[in-house]
Amino acid sequence: MLFRSSVDIVICSLFLHHFDDEGVRAILARFEEAARTAVVCVDLYRHVLARTFLPVTRPVAGWHPLTIHDGVISVNAAFVPAELRRLAPRARVRNHWPWFRLSLELDLSRPR
Repeated sequence: MLFRSSVDIVICSLFLHHFDDEGVRAILARFEEAARTAVVCVDLYRHVLARTFLPVTRPVAGWHPLTIHDGVISVNAAFVPAELRRLAPRARVRNHWPWFRLSLELDLSRPR
């Protein structure tokens, strides 16, 4: 591969939920090829409170209807910790409460 071990760390933020399981696995495999040290991904946590946050706070925050629509769709497409663990069994998956984020950390310095 052209980019094999071309960077120290690959960082991915709020991106993976746009892909199906096969797409996520393929992306993570490419990230792992490109990184020398680690892959770190942060994405949305699919949770009922995250799903209702934008609609409930619209009167106070003045969210545009498109923001609410897109936010709810994104949360519906997001992950729960077990799904990320299944997609990347070697990675450490952590829940960051109360921000409704999950992190996936793959330490490439550890033996496979």
